[in-house]
Amino acid sequence: IDLLAYDELGCGRASVIDYKTGTHLQGDAERRAAYGLQAACYAYALLLQGFDEVVLDFVFVDQPDPADPGRPGVARFPGPGEEPYDRASLDRLQQLILQHL
Repeated sequence: IDLLAYDELGCGRASVIDYKTGTHLQGDAERRAAYGLQAACYAYALLLQGFDEVVLDFVFVDQPDPADPGRPGVARFPGPGEEPYDRASLDRLQQLILQHL
């Protein structure tokens, strides 16, 4: 985690920025597949600390955004149409993590 922003420790929404360098992933789907487990781990840990919701942006500083080449590529978790990372998702996130042990 390179940046963690929140209103008050242990409550409300946590926003995470994690910079990625040296990767050669093409497009959002490939980035999300490669870093989904890491996002789930971060979200799970922060929810256990008492945050109500977690949003993560993985910023690929070496790869431009195809829609705006002047900006880096970003993979947001959870993505559009996905269930939020909130306290109700703790069991789901735990199962996802345990599947990879």
